[in-house]
Amino acid sequence: MWRWTCTQEHRRRFAGPGSAVLMLGLLLSLAGQAAAQGFADPLETPAPRYADGLAGLPIQALANTGEALLAVGLRGVILRSEDAGRHWQQMPVPLSSDLLDVSFVSPQHGWVVGQDGVILASEDGGRTWTRQFDGRQALEQLSRYYQDDTALEPQARDAYLDQLRTNLQAGPVLPFFSVRFVDDRHGFAVGPFGMFVASDDGGQHWRPALHQIDNPDFLHLNAIAQVGEHLFITSEQGIVFKADRSGAHFRPVSTGHVGSFFSLAGHGDVLLAGGLGGVLYASHDQGESWHALKSPLTQLVSRIEFDLRAQRFTAITAGGEVLELSADFSRSSLRQSAAPMLYTDVLSLPGQVIYAGIQGLRPDSAEPVQPSRGEQ
Repeated sequence: MWRWTCTQEHRRRFAGPGSAVLMLGLLLSLAGQAAAQGFADPLETPAPRYADGLAGLPIQALANTGEALLAVGLRGVILRSEDAGRHWQQMPVPLSSDLLDVSFVSPQHGWVVGQDGVILASEDGGRTWTRQFDGRQALEQLSRYYQDDTALEPQARDAYLDQLRTNLQAGPVLPFFSVRFVDDRHGFAVGPFGMFVASDDGGQHWRPALHQIDNPDFLHLNAIAQVGEHLFITSEQGIVFKADRSGAHFRPVSTGHVGSFFSLAGHGDVLLAGGLGGVLYASHDQGESWHALKSPLTQLVSRIEFDLRAQRFTAITAGGEVLELSADFSRSSLRQSAAPMLYTDVLSLPGQVIYAGIQGLRPDSAEPVQPSRGEQ
């Protein structure tokens, strides 16, 4: 669960419009907390085991390893399926913090992040998981990196150290929202208040990466995604950060939007980002310039997926809305479910789509409505 202990600076930032994803995470965490019988430190308590009803557990993120499907969610739940989601098995997890994102770089190597600053890793396709990092050691470990780095300009180093103290001095308070590895050694995890960490050895060691992003206001970093050779991070104030080809440095690109983005996906030069109120912005030049699309969505866009096989974007919202768009945005279809829920992720498979959310895992059974033509 999310330990709700914040500094005065954090309280001020939580009051802003960019905090919606944080509030969403808190609500999901409270749902898990309500089910608990008394308090047990989630970092010291293994995930509870469920005998049945696995497909109905609250799920936050999905991944396809190429050989299996993974689903992660509240109270440390990690589910695995080897038959395209028809049957799920719960995997043992050494903690019960809420898990928010999962990413695999190969059928064997994957990572999970979540509340309490947790980072887990698997080397066997998600069957077993080990803890690589959590918020208890974060302040000392991350601060030491900058204290020992004599190459940094002193004013910049002091700013990074001050922000780390602001974020981490209360202990394992803040989550990591999203994780992405570009290969089995190099990866990043992002979170609120500019939290940004990196690993160069498969997660055996994690270091701060505040110096690798032009983010002087320490804006929330909501999600990290890879499209082709480029990494992108969605943020507040209409900002999408784009990495150079080496992935060593991220610079801000203004989209013209004033709010927050929470998800991004794409193919080739084409990108689609989604935010509060169903906002969708598109780019046709690898994120260098952006324009708004006319969107029928009304709620926070919690995830966007691009299905390469079907040449289709799918955008889902916290209000249970689903919008499908063609690869060039020339066609769109708003899909309607008989029992919508707070959607958190979507995963396209041959012949079906699996939706994840607060009420568990659901295969696609919706019918398309409101077809339209022409880029919006």
